[in-house]
Amino acid sequence: MNTMTDRRSKFLIPLLLMLSAFGCLAQEESAAPELSQVALVTQQLQKTISTWAGAWQAQLPDPYIAHYTADYFPGNFPNRDQWLADRRVKLTEPAFIKIRLLDFELVSLVENTASVRFTLVYERPGYGDETYKEMVLRNVGGEWLIEDEMNLGIKIR
Repeated sequence: MNTMTDRRSKFLIPLLLMLSAFGCLAQEESAAPELSQVALVTQQLQKTISTWAGAWQAQLPDPYIAHYTADYFPGNFPNRDQWLADRRVKLTEPAFIKIRLLDFELVSLVENTASVRFTLVYERPGYGDETYKEMVLRNVGGEWLIEDEMNLGIKIR
């Protein structure tokens, strides 16, 4: 198996597990009751966060970065290019990355902007933490993208 196939497998299996844990896998239409708009958007947001975390765990920088708005970069970097370079190294350098998502909550939904909170459990060789995060996502052309990301609390494991 080549490296790209290994990475795809490494991405798909955790992604399916995360989608299942967040309750995002499709159900039979006849068995699923009609969802309210808020419930539908909540499912979309959970799926977005799950695929973002799956790309991170699979150590695939391009799909991971594609989950952010085109102008996103955190304030601790002088520009987007430096943030991108840092993320590429941090995603590809470890021998492995494990991510678990817990306690997803929709905090607010106003027009095309949503705030969500969840706990992210992160592990790589020699380090692990549990971070309570808040993300602001914006719907751009029918796709939810991360516009802002805040760590509300970090516990080193």
